[in-house]
Amino acid sequence: MLAQDVGETTAVAKGQQFALAPDGGYGLTVVWACTAATVALQLEGSVDDVDAQYAIIGTSQTTLTGSVLAQVPTDVRFVRVNTTAFTGGPGTLWAKIYQSTNAGN
Repeated sequence: MLAQDVGETTAVAKGQQFALAPDGGYGLTVVWACTAATVALQLEGSVDDVDAQYAIIGTSQTTLTGSVLAQVPTDVRFVRVNTTAFTGGPGTLWAKIYQSTNAGN
């Protein structure tokens, strides 16, 4: 069986939220690729999975592909990617969030 990534249609929207592993470390990396001309993303984190509590913990330049490294505040338990702008018409966006396995000790 081959695992295959499925992108989402590019839209200005908040992405699916993910819970962080409590012992998984304190660093996050977001990587993305997009078939639209450019895309601007924010990495947001929250203590609880409540929309109004999400705050920006990392931002991207407006680019076609790239990555964002972020140090996660100790109380953040949920993260998501927020697409804030794009150009070039709707396309497909692939974004992944990787949690560091380094506990920062």
